[in-house]
Amino acid sequence: MYLNLNLGCALIAVLMLLTPAQGVADTSEAVAVSVQRGDTLFSRSSSDKTTWRVIRQLRKALAKEAESFDLLWRLARAYGRLGEVARLKAGDDAAAGARGKDGLYYAAKAIKADPTRVEGHYWAAVCLGLWGNAINPIKALATGIAGRFLKYLRMAKKINPRYEDGGVDRMLAMYHHKVPFPLKDNTKAFYLINEARKRSPGHTRNIYCWARILQGVGRTAKAREQLKRCVAVDPKKGDRAINQLFQSRCRALLAALAYNDSPR
Repeated sequence: MYLNLNLGCALIAVLMLLTPAQGVADTSEAVAVSVQRGDTLFSRSSSDKTTWRVIRQLRKALAKEAESFDLLWRLARAYGRLGEVARLKAGDDAAAGARGKDGLYYAAKAIKADPTRVEGHYWAAVCLGLWGNAINPIKALATGIAGRFLKYLRMAKKINPRYEDGGVDRMLAMYHHKVPFPLKDNTKAFYLINEARKRSPGHTRNIYCWARILQGVGRTAKAREQLKRCVAVDPKKGDRAINQLFQSRCRALLAALAYNDSPR
C-alpha cells in the first residue's frame, strides 16, 4: 500500500513538472508556425490585404503568448509596412501616422521583452517616424518625437548597424535631408546614405533614398540614373515585396522628372 501511495505521489510530482513545460512547448511551436507563415506572406506582397492577414495571424498567436518578442516586433514591422504603403502609394500621411502609432505600441513592448535585440528599437524608430511625419516636422521637433526617433536609431545602430540593409543610416540620412533649416544637413545625409549603400549597394530602398536626396539638392541627372538602376534590379533578389514597392516609386519619380523636363 505504502509502495503504491509513494509511486502515485511520485507520478503526480512528475506530471506537475512536465505539464507546464509541455504547455510552453506547444505555445512556442504555435508561435514558430505563426512567425514562419507571417514571414513568408510578408515577403511576397506589400498589399494591405496581405499585411492585415499577417497581423491577424500574429495577434492570434500573441493571445497565447503575450510577451513573445518574436511576435511583438513583427507586429510593429507589419504596422510599419501599412504606414509606409499608405504614405508612398497613396500620399496619406494621416493613415500612415495612425498605423505608425499602432506599430509603436508593439515595438515598445518588444523592447521591454528584450532590449538587447535590434528589432524592437529599429521598428520603433520606423513607426515613430511615420507618426512624426504625419504631424509635420516642426511639431515633431517641438514635442520631442524627433528626439525619441533619434534615440531609437542610436540604440539600433549600436546593436546592429547592418540590420535591414543599413536601415539605420538610411533613415538618419533622410532625417538630416528632410528636417527644416537650420537642422537640415545634406553633408551628413550624403555621408549616411553612402554608408547604407556600402552595406547593401543593390538594395532598392537604399537606391531610392539616394535618388531622392540627389533630386533634393538639384542633381537631377544623377537622380534619374539611380532611379533607372533601381527599376532594373531583379525583384526576386531579396525581399520581393519591398523591391516591388520601391521600384514602383522609382518609376513614378522617373515619370514625374520626365514631365517636369518636357516643354509645355
